[in-house]
Amino acid sequence: MKKLFFFSFLFLINWILVGDFSNLKIFRQLELSKEVEKSYDLKVWAWGYNRYGQLGNGTFGLVTVPVQVLNLSNVIEIELGSFNSIALKNDGTVWAWGLNEYGQLGDGTNVNSKVPVQVLNLTDVVSIAGGWGHSLALRRDGTVWAWGYNFHNELGTGLLSDFNPFPLQVPEGCDKYLTGVIAIEGGGDHSLALKSNGTVWAWGFNYYGQKGDGLPSWGVNQVLNIDSVFAISAGANHSLAITYRSEHRRPF
Repeated sequence: MKKLFFFSFLFLINWILVGDFSNLKIFRQLELSKEVEKSYDLKVWAWGYNRYGQLGNGTFGLVTVPVQVLNLSNVIEIELGSFNSIALKNDGTVWAWGLNEYGQLGDGTNVNSKVPVQVLNLTDVVSIAGGWGHSLALRRDGTVWAWGYNFHNELGTGLLSDFNPFPLQVPEGCDKYLTGVIAIEGGGDHSLALKSNGTVWAWGFNYYGQKGDGLPSWGVNQVLNIDSVFAISAGANHSLAITYRSEHRRPF
């Protein structure tokens, strides 16, 4: 694990000095994947409220101490929805469990699950994110995929519906898809994506301006007035970003 941290640190220094962070998230996940394959047995543990099976231990009962999530190993990232859980394995597959009323488990149904089920038609994933009722995945090729609740265009497709129970690719405009993404975040009912060029893109519910595009629309649009961003975060109804500027690296 020290080796993993060392290489990640070197990559981060290079990114800060020369501005090349196009594969920062992907690098971290790939290095962790290699370490998992070598010697680590990474498992997921959960505790607390469990009415919808979101603890993944095969029951729907309250749990006051950590229990192991069943049938799940070699996990390199975990995320939470409102009442569901998501895990990314080192083989690039995504697994989910818990509430599935709006298809947020991505298994093609709207049936709750008390054990992990694999998200359909999704491979080569390097990062995941969870919103209130929707889920997101970032693939190695820089594309973003979304599934679950979609009443406010949380999935970015522009096709408003109650939900979609399997992953759909997030578009950018009418004739192309969102690409070059290195980080994703799920808010309450909106979503954020950070591109390798330092721009941030948002879609979904925008009643409080949480998309940051100055528009009343729910479509996929660029966040205004910021660039050179290297970190993003999404809350229930607001969003955050960190920008970085230095004379030691090239401009975007």
